[in-house]
Amino acid sequence: MSEETPLPERRGLGERRPETEGGPDEGAGAYSRGFGDGVRSALREVMAWASRGHTPAELRIFAESRLAHLDEEVALKRRTLLSAPRAIPLENLLRLRGTDARSAFPPLLPGYTYLFLEERPQLARRFVVESLPRLGGALGLTRLAGELRRIAPAEQLQILDLGVESTSEPGTEPASSNVSGLTGRVQDFLGQEKVPRLIYLEAFDFLNTCNGFESSIKFLYWASGEVRRHRGVLLVSTDPETMPLSQVKTLERDFNHVVKAP
Repeated sequence: MSEETPLPERRGLGERRPETEGGPDEGAGAYSRGFGDGVRSALREVMAWASRGHTPAELRIFAESRLAHLDEEVALKRRTLLSAPRAIPLENLLRLRGTDARSAFPPLLPGYTYLFLEERPQLARRFVVESLPRLGGALGLTRLAGELRRIAPAEQLQILDLGVESTSEPGTEPASSNVSGLTGRVQDFLGQEKVPRLIYLEAFDFLNTCNGFESSIKFLYWASGEVRRHRGVLLVSTDPETMPLSQVKTLERDFNHVVKAP
């Protein structure tokens, strides 16, 4: 009588597994599935850009920026699949201390965008503080200039105090609440020599109220393109409870990393 094939739990470490568990086609299958997912993702992104009213010149800039950083995105995707998920629960980060807290943040990469969905911009400000040693400078757009100034000196963090006519905070300038008045300030800051440079917006809800969601989200689309072009970084912190769910979902789609509160 022939010997029975051992059950999986009874196989020795040196015994060969059936081809169906890891056959020669497994690598090719995984590659082709990943290739298909990548093509679908790229086409969806192009369609999303086009549906938002971007011009052909803007579409070309976005595409060239993505191509320029493709190797970085692939490496980041690999690290993400092998480690932490893209959306990191806020309570997990707040429980961490010291070096563990720093390692829990998404990696800081030139040309990348980060969205923190939180009631108050506490975690986003910690991310700014942790990132400043690796940056050529940061520009904060806020309605709480006094609070934001406490996290970093003026030589590291310039501040635009939105919607005010004057300010007494050092290294802080008054700025328009109209998004069209902010584009030049952002562009001038990103165009300076030291790179990467960080644009930090913690007043999206204020801009949304003053300008409407369509104008505010277009400002972020524009800012995303600028940070990719200048190899800067865009960080936005906002309270998702101030917007309808559909607007939050629209906002999330244009960011490389999203950190969500529970």
